Amino acid sequence: MKHKYDFDEDGRKVLGYAVFGFVLLALAFRWYSSVLLHQLQAPVLFFPYVDLTYWLVFWTGVPKFLVQNNFAAFVFDLSLIGTAALSFFFVRRRVFPILFSLLFGIYFVCYNAYGGHHTHSMAGILLMSLSFWFTSNKDFSFIWEGLRYFTLFVYVDAFLWKLLRGSWWKLEQGVAVVMEDQMGNILFAPDSLYSQLNRFFLTHPMLLDSLYFLAILMEGVMIIGFFTKKYDWLCFILPFLFHTGTYFLVDVLFYELWVLTLVFLPWPSIMAYLKQRHSTHKLA
Repeated sequence: MKHKYDFDEDGRKVLGYAVFGFVLLALAFRWYSSVLLHQLQAPVLFFPYVDLTYWLVFWTGVPKFLVQNNFAAFVFDLSLIGTAALSFFFVRRRVFPILFSLLFGIYFVCYNAYGGHHTHSMAGILLMSLSFWFTSNKDFSFIWEGLRYFTLFVYVDAFLWKLLRGSWWKLEQGVAVVMEDQMGNILFAPDSLYSQLNRFFLTHPMLLDSLYFLAILMEGVMIIGFFTKKYDWLCFILPFLFHTGTYFLVDVLFYELWVLTLVFLPWPSIMAYLKQRHSTHKLA
């Protein structure tokens, strides 16, 4: 392996800034998108599917109380944002990351259940926050290393799923995906830039299918990270390219998974650079 994670107090502090800074931006975007609990308009129908964790949380009555009580939901959302901010400024006080993880876990369940769809990308923020529960730098480094392999698994597993079920080999799969997901936008908002872009790709099916093939290939290339860290820079870039591409092609942007790409940055080198800059600044 090219570099080994072995974080000290300063390293954990920098990572706390990076992770919870991203979290605050993600929560701000969710507020802007009107999908925090107090913005869900007190929904009644829910969809816990068959996940036992969801049923257990719903058994407590907490989700129903929160989403149907606007004041409680507003207090909850402020607490969620507040614990994220406190985790950013006081990352070594593990009580704040723990509280944030618990609140975000409840929000995760509520949003997915009442939204009628399991939004898997939210798991990135939840898992990242769990690493700050540990007081030992050794334990933190071990969890961070584990998150690296989990992130690789997310993309490689998606690649294998498409490969083994035959999507890789099916001609015109890219056209079929866009037709199924975006036809509503094309029909009801024909003059939008997004619809014009989709019509362009649909009239150039070979280009669209090539991009679909390229997207699957990008997921598959991530497998290299299981064998070496030499190309972690590539594993850092590919998720950004992949999710940006899915946004323009099928209007799906799993931006919250981007927080997981932090595990691919060469933190030992970054920390050495920051410490050198800090020493130079003090001498000056």
